Amino acid sequence: MPARSKITRNMVLHRRYPKITFVSTNETNHLDKIHNTLKATIMKKIAPIAIAVLVVAGMTSCKKDYTCTCKDSAGKQVATYTYPKVKKSDAQSACDTWNNALKVSGGSCGL
Repeated sequence: MPARSKITRNMVLHRRYPKITFVSTNETNHLDKIHNTLKATIMKKIAPIAIAVLVVAGMTSCKKDYTCTCKDSAGKQVATYTYPKVKKSDAQSACDTWNNALKVSGGSCGL
């Protein structure tokens, strides 16, 4: 009777899953070092760019066209004032000026 060769667990796994490769501990440590180095390098290059983009986006103000509509005491529209490409706070303060002027006669203005 011929001697049977010893079948190891790796041989069985390799027959079932031929694409699986077994990596030694030394190779795994080396791959981890490469991965960590690449990750650190990418973060050193991308993080400052991302921060710069966020700072620039945060410093720009949102300017739009706003319309102030004024109505008399009966609710009829009396006047419309358009403020092109201004901040909302600037348009609101200008509209409040018109609102204060019309309050005397019972009217109101609003954006």
